[in-house]
Amino acid sequence: AKVSQKLIFVDAYTTWCGPCKWMAKNVFTTPEVAAFYNENFVCLKLDMEKGQGLEFAQKYDVNSYPTFLFLDAEGNRVHQTCGRKEANAFMKDGKDALVPETQLITFQRKYDKGGEMEFAFLKTYAEMLSNAGMNAAQIMDVLVSHHSATDLLNKEDFYLLSEFAELGNKPYGFIQQYREKYEGMVGATEYKNFIH
Repeated sequence: AKVSQKLIFVDAYTTWCGPCKWMAKNVFTTPEVAAFYNENFVCLKLDMEKGQGLEFAQKYDVNSYPTFLFLDAEGNRVHQTCGRKEANAFMKDGKDALVPETQLITFQRKYDKGGEMEFAFLKTYAEMLSNAGMNAAQIMDVLVSHHSATDLLNKEDFYLLSEFAELGNKPYGFIQQYREKYEGMVGATEYKNFIH
């Protein structure tokens, strides 16, 4: 990676993981995907339950499979996504990893520096953390606390909030507070399916 000045792409998988097998069979072998990843990354496939994979999983807190990590030559996490996805979405993940403005680490640093509070930033950061299989609950609490209800009273944000809503947390409380409005947008049945 140092010699080629490329990021390292790691497919963190397990042998029993269905989505891992699906990605290996249907996405990694797609000519366009294979060419793009081989050209832009040093690629590594690592079983999280054997050998070096055990230490790797612990070091990078890998707890969902498959997890896709993009590391610099020093082993620092630059970007991360996870889960089964179609080839075009997987290509987008790789392209995002190559551009500092769309890397997860850039968002983490901005937030950690002084708590970037702009609505669009927090929303994108929460979505990135979710896509990486990482905990976005804190960011969602901040999002709800620092923005007016009108920012969040739409169908798209109902689904985003409901993804992180747990009994007692701020997203849950917000969705309960504006139940009638959300039911009007998504329907009472759909609302109940997402909020338990």
